[in-house]
Amino acid sequence: MAKKEKIALRLELDTGVQKNGKPILKTKSFSNINEAIDDQALLRGGQALTKLFDETCTGILKIETVRLNPEA
Repeated sequence: MAKKEKIALRLELDTGVQKNGKPILKTKSFSNINEAIDDQALLRGGQALTKLFDETCTGILKIETVRLNPEA
């Protein structure tokens, strides 16, 4: 049986362009997110957090860590 261990929020931010034209991305992660928060509320929180950075946000991700063998 699988057991959810933790949830994190990750913001992907565009910081510029490399010489070869590929974007330079950096990430900001926020861990220990309450499991009771629904996806829409998490999205709104991520959108609010992106306003704190000068870079353009290219993605907001919800990262779930699940233990597949809870006995171990």
